[in-house]
Amino acid sequence: RRLADATGVEPRRLADAAPRPELRANFGDVPFPGALSSHHDDALLANYYGDAQQRVLLDAEELAAAGPGVWYFGVVGDRSGSGAFTFSIEAELPTTVACPRDRNSGKTCNGNGVCKRDLGRCDCDDGSTRDDCGADGPFPLDERGMDFHPPIQPDDWAYYSFVVGCEDRLIDASLYTNIDGGTDVGAKPRLFLRRERLPLMVVDSYDFLDFYGPENEDQRIVVTSCDDEFYRCPTESTGGTGCCAKPAYPGTAFASGAGAPGIWYVGVYNDKSATATLESYKVSVQIKSTDAKDRDGTCDTCAEGFQWPPGPHDGDQCGLACPGRAPTDVYSNSPALNLFGACSGRGTCKSGNIGNGAYCECDAGAAGAACEVTCPADADGLACSGHGTCRFNDPKNAQNHDDVDDPGRAGSPGATCECEPGRTGAMCEYECPVDKHGEACSGAGRCVVRHDAGPGEHGACDCDAGLFGDTCALSCPADKSGHACSGVGACVLMADGKSVACMCDAGFTGKNCDKVDDGNDDELPRQSKGAGILVVLFIIILMAGATTATVIAVRRQNKIANYERVLAEVGHADAIADYISPENEVEMKSTSANGSSANPMRDSEDPGGI
Repeated sequence: RRLADATGVEPRRLADAAPRPELRANFGDVPFPGALSSHHDDALLANYYGDAQQRVLLDAEELAAAGPGVWYFGVVGDRSGSGAFTFSIEAELPTTVACPRDRNSGKTCNGNGVCKRDLGRCDCDDGSTRDDCGADGPFPLDERGMDFHPPIQPDDWAYYSFVVGCEDRLIDASLYTNIDGGTDVGAKPRLFLRRERLPLMVVDSYDFLDFYGPENEDQRIVVTSCDDEFYRCPTESTGGTGCCAKPAYPGTAFASGAGAPGIWYVGVYNDKSATATLESYKVSVQIKSTDAKDRDGTCDTCAEGFQWPPGPHDGDQCGLACPGRAPTDVYSNSPALNLFGACSGRGTCKSGNIGNGAYCECDAGAAGAACEVTCPADADGLACSGHGTCRFNDPKNAQNHDDVDDPGRAGSPGATCECEPGRTGAMCEYECPVDKHGEACSGAGRCVVRHDAGPGEHGACDCDAGLFGDTCALSCPADKSGHACSGVGACVLMADGKSVACMCDAGFTGKNCDKVDDGNDDELPRQSKGAGILVVLFIIILMAGATTATVIAVRRQNKIANYERVLAEVGHADAIADYISPENEVEMKSTSANGSSANPMRDSEDPGGI
């Protein structure tokens, strides 16, 4: 599962006409020059640029796809010279490796992605692609074309993608530019086409190119079957097959076999010898039937991994790729396909109003949009031990970094088990105690994992507040308000683990802490003492009120007696009699502390003034 990283060091030529070296790799047999089908991988771009140091990286995904076996590396001299050269080669099996730097910017992942050090390639931002994120795209194409066309510098690329979702399809891809007397004079565009992987400018790293119109203002590639009556060649010149490549005016037509179902990539390359940026251009693609008499014929059946859009699909070409069938990142020197195909081989692709219209129903134990992750399983292979549901965890966002030694890594997406009630553990392997009704934790606690010295790791109940015991079935007595231990104590589990009791606060006692501890043997009920205190307080308040009223009445009595004395001296006895009428006498009555009534005017013996 580790990486194989072979590096060819700068060769020393023995003659001026020595050929350029090429480093190649193959699984199960020695690599040979020629078509890419004769070897597994090579340093394509390093070969193209004639780099003195070359490198082949076989990442963990490629190694897993190939399986156990022997890998062979070879150094090949191309046909550019007749001399000889010497070289050295070294290889290692690291667990992590630095990601490539863009040739122009010198930045790791071109500053447009995150280095996946476990694979040695970049997880590019949207709108960037290739191993080093140094190219624009891939941008999705349909028959409406694509309005976004980023400028393409000399020796640079822009990529587009489209879906072929069923058999017997004709592909018609076109490039329109303005290089003849227009704004892009000096640009040298090339149109390439490749299935499932990004095309490159290196021979055999693309499936098709417009070789009848390279660097023309308008370029075109048509791919169709050998039986296509419009594009096929005469049988007498093709051995009866009709297969050939011929000019399409404009462009090149390949009657070599219908475009197979899959994800296809259009590459627009501005040659490294160009003197201008390609800016004014447009890319389009049409998917038609290979039947020349019925070009608008639609798909009868979608290929595996592709779907029709939801609803009526008259005229549709099965243009929806199921999750997992279309890669999220594509590369030039590494596999683009999910190794397990649509839904990662762990689900069923369906059509509906979810995502882009095609979605996966994952099998038990798998999760994610493409069922790309699995939950832990027990010894019998049952995900979540058969007692839970597999849930997807979204990956964490990661920051971009340019430092190859510390590029930052995105958190890997994963899945966790959501256990059914009464189960816990990473794979729901532990069961929690149940009460006599069969309910885990009596329905009053959480089922959690405990790590105890005796039984070790096991399932246990984390009880709700006020509940105790293995099954959360034990509780202390509560008062009428529902407060355990009357709210003045703590409910604790006894040493036997099978009973609970109230530990009362200071000043309280009793099984429910409902009694006041005043130090006497004959303890009064807490509620009775409280009532007695209230009665005493009420009597004190009444006595204080009565005393206040008596003081006021005595002061008024003394004041009136003083008036009587003064008026008697001046002879106004009638006025006095009127003043102390029965009405006023009633007004001046007050209640004494013992409850008797008194008339301050009649009972006072002190006629003195105030």
